[in-house]
Amino acid sequence: MSIEQHMPINYVRLIARELQLTETNMHLLLEDTTLNPVDLQGGQATLAVSEQFTVMRNALKISKDPALGFRLGKLLHLSTLGPIGNAALNSANLKEALFALCDYAQIRAPFLRVTPEEESGQLVLVLHCTVEVDPVVYQTWMECICLLIQQLVEFVITRELTEAEIVMSYSAPAYIEAYRQGFHSPVRFNGERIEFRLPLKLLDALCPTADLAAYKQAIQLCKDTLRELEGDISIGAQVKRILLANKPGSLSQEAVAAQLCITPRTLIRRLKRVDMNYRQVQEGVLSDLAGKYLKEQSMSVEVIAMLLGYSDTANFRRAFKRWNNKTPQQFRDELAQS
Repeated sequence: MSIEQHMPINYVRLIARELQLTETNMHLLLEDTTLNPVDLQGGQATLAVSEQFTVMRNALKISKDPALGFRLGKLLHLSTLGPIGNAALNSANLKEALFALCDYAQIRAPFLRVTPEEESGQLVLVLHCTVEVDPVVYQTWMECICLLIQQLVEFVITRELTEAEIVMSYSAPAYIEAYRQGFHSPVRFNGERIEFRLPLKLLDALCPTADLAAYKQAIQLCKDTLRELEGDISIGAQVKRILLANKPGSLSQEAVAAQLCITPRTLIRRLKRVDMNYRQVQEGVLSDLAGKYLKEQSMSVEVIAMLLGYSDTANFRRAFKRWNNKTPQQFRDELAQS
């Protein structure tokens, strides 16, 4: 039996900020979810995909603005995409940046698939939602995502994108003026599917912030994260999925149990059945991430310790030696010799 996939909670925080919600009315946004206002203050870092759709439905109700997707889409920056955004920003050209999005979109939005196709001198990005969602929420999300793609392309080509074509699978909405103002290229409605069409000649445009080493590092992290998310669904793998979707070391056993919709005692019991405990899984994740970071010679041990949630580098060094029976420097020396 599989568990529902989770996605970062920072998109909920973004929605709350755009709607200018306060502690007194935040509950309206979180209605019919397991979230509470404290979760948005850093307590919880992910939520179920179905809850994200519920939040968007609530947001549309609160705002009374059917064009809310355009307001939110303008707030979605490449920096909000984690390693996918880092890969795109450091890509050599537009093609690499777009393919990073296509290959790894589900890391940040598990319900989304972006499939590239070539047709009549165009690159066609086909957007597909893998789960059932009501039409209004679906439309809002597609508007956000198409705006994000436009932003990515315009970042690389350093001008407004006017030669693309955006195809929507639904009828033109009453707020059509938002489309004219938000998109810089023509939009066609009543298509068979959602498409973002780009001339192939644009794909060679050089990225102004290209960095090969940073790009390779970001892509490797995307690959590793996707591999974990697509792996088996044992209780250990479920816990790892949640830990990998959060800042390293930020979640307690109780918080992970809550995201699995079980009690901490049940989580302990299920892990014990497979000869595991929470600390082993957590330290296994930290050890794996540490090893991947240490392979990047440009990253100092101090920076790696900070990324893994250690305020004291000495504590990280001791932990790493406990996990691997060698210091971080010895680990790097052995890599260099091999």
